[in-house]
Order: sequence, then C-alpha cells, then structure tokens
Amino acid sequence: MEPQLQASGNNITRRAFLGFFALGGIISLLTKRLRIERKQRPAMFWKRRDG
Repeated sequence: MEPQLQASGNNITRRAFLGFFALGGIISLLTKRLRIERKQRPAMFWKRRDG
C-alpha cells in the first residue's frame, strides 16, 4: 500500500504543481494586461487634455 500511496501522492503533487504553475501564469498575464490598460488610459486622457 505504501508504494501505491507514494505513487498517487507524486501524481497529485505533479498535477498540483502544473495547476499552480498554469494559474500563476494566467494570473500574471491578466495582471500585466490590467496594469498596461490602467497606465494607458490616464496617459491617453492627459494627452487628449493637453492636446
């Protein structure tokens, strides 16, 4: 039973690792896009006001 438990534990940790890695990548991409949008909007607004 111990080898089976260890094998299933390894599979779960691999899946969890891949899942967290994928979630982290998606979240980082979304946050980067949101930051870029937030930075561009006020910049365009100020440019329009100055122009």
